[in-house]
Amino acid sequence: MSSGDLQQLSERVALLELQLADLTSAFNQFRLNSRQPSRSTSEFHLVTSPSRDGAGSVGAGSVASSGYNVLAEEIPTLPDFAARLCSNLTGGSLCGRERARRAWESGWWARFCLEGRLQKPRPSKPCDLANSCYVVLRAEGYDCPLLVTRAADYRAIVKEFKGDSLSHGFASQSEAKVYCLGAGVEFPQRTFQWSQGQ
Repeated sequence: MSSGDLQQLSERVALLELQLADLTSAFNQFRLNSRQPSRSTSEFHLVTSPSRDGAGSVGAGSVASSGYNVLAEEIPTLPDFAARLCSNLTGGSLCGRERARRAWESGWWARFCLEGRLQKPRPSKPCDLANSCYVVLRAEGYDCPLLVTRAADYRAIVKEFKGDSLSHGFASQSEAKVYCLGAGVEFPQRTFQWSQGQ
């Protein structure tokens, strides 16, 4: 077995471990909820994305912030195997572990969107390194996820961020892999190249 095959196998095992942890957590939450009296609808908050221009009433913003804060509590701690993927990263003001945590949390915000619990993910912590790869989890007309390495291709696929696309750019493939782990999707094995006919 080649080192590339071992790497792929290792990544798939890591994804299965994460999915098992998710299932266990969901099952435990289900058992806990089934023992408690049902909640009234007044205990739930509608989670919406903040407006892009910053406009909107204070009340609407506080509901969105409250919803984001509730979901933030569901994001698990960065697992060691995910941190190890970024342990050799250098450059920029963020260390490898911080870049892994940023990718992990961004992946979880994307997961909440894929599950229909959010419209838009919470913005990720800024990184002072240029993106070299992009993961597209949702884009109209494409079978996702996609891995893209050219900014022009990326913008063409997400249609300059118009519509309902879901994606993130990273300075390394290691961070992109951690993002996919957080989002609960398999990392694309091939780089996608956009062409005019698509």
